Amino acid sequence: MNGSYQIMNGNYSYNYKKSSSLAKRKSNNIRYLLGVAAIIIILFSMTLLVVAYIKFYQPEVDSSVPFNTGGEPVKQDHGYKPEVGDNIPYEKDDKTPSNVYTRRPDVYNFMVAGLDEVNENHTDTMMVVSFDVANKKVSVMSIPRDTYINVGRNFYKLNSYFTGEYNSTVKKDVSKRGDEARRSAMASLASLVEKNMNIKIDYWVMVNLKGFRSIVDILGGVEVDVPIDMDYEDPEQELYIHLRKGLQTLNGSQAEQFVRFREGYATADKGRMDAQKIFLSALLRTLKTNISISNLSGLISEVSENLLTSIEARDMLYFVKAVYGVDLSDVTFVNLPTESVQSMTTSAWYEVVLRADAIGVINKYVNLYDKNITNSIFDSNRIFTNTSQSYIDDVYNKPASEAGREADTAESKLLNEP
Repeated sequence: MNGSYQIMNGNYSYNYKKSSSLAKRKSNNIRYLLGVAAIIIILFSMTLLVVAYIKFYQPEVDSSVPFNTGGEPVKQDHGYKPEVGDNIPYEKDDKTPSNVYTRRPDVYNFMVAGLDEVNENHTDTMMVVSFDVANKKVSVMSIPRDTYINVGRNFYKLNSYFTGEYNSTVKKDVSKRGDEARRSAMASLASLVEKNMNIKIDYWVMVNLKGFRSIVDILGGVEVDVPIDMDYEDPEQELYIHLRKGLQTLNGSQAEQFVRFREGYATADKGRMDAQKIFLSALLRTLKTNISISNLSGLISEVSENLLTSIEARDMLYFVKAVYGVDLSDVTFVNLPTESVQSMTTSAWYEVVLRADAIGVINKYVNLYDKNITNSIFDSNRIFTNTSQSYIDDVYNKPASEAGREADTAESKLLNEP
């Protein structure tokens, strides 16, 4: 009957086909919408997972203690083993066994070095950065590049250790020349610091001056109050410094001049470290206020090209997110306590670690363990002195000063400045 009706009424047949076509299109549209909805749900779910991952992710770090905690020297290929000195009066014994050290949660240490541009296998700046993520505090301890070290019966400056390790790696395998050898040398430098200064190092970061200049330029410069007129030239190092005293915005080249200047300071390298602290505080302030979508890609590019690090990408994302929660007033800068000493054999000047004061500063600012580093285990190989040279060893073993007891006079919260 339907068939005959279609023949008798062509309009009905036409309307029936049209309805069928519309139904198919609606069905296709529904499938399309369902597909889009499914994709949106999947993307939303993935976003939630990423957000949850970022929120709850924590870096996995080595919980072992890298130095001997029982008073016996750590076995090293280069070290000798002198007798342990007398106890420091201001130290207090803990009730727990002296060899039990447990790291505090959410505290991480970084060894940071800046490479000399003329000699890219020479560390010009060294510091240990301690990041207490849980309490949103950062401490930065600068280590003088001229710090005296006595390794393998040779004595030299700490910044030369990196060079020696780099050359040793290349000598064994010339194919590793460049970044691979630098990575090996940086890992060795970090190991030397953590085993002998008793500072656990979780990650290391190394940046060259080209990247430093570019980052400053991308940010539009950094405002700094230059404390004195700075004029110095050294063609061999390709170093030309000419800055005037006063508040000004430094571009990348001028910023490099500011952080490398040392000849005009009465305390030479210590004066330079103080200037670097001033600049770092200003740089952090600029980073917090001047980063935008427009310059972020440029910053990422410069960092990737001019920075070597042991930090994995996922850990870096965690720390970048965490550091944005740190108030600038909770970033503290200190110096490793040292005293300038001139060698009687080479006439070169060195910075000799003040053992007692150094222990106090390290415990307060960069010790991530639940108990203090004691005199009996600090620098057990005595690489920061020379026991056969009394004029060096006497400085090294000076009694603790107020700076060592309280570690406050070494503190410099420059970020509190307006």
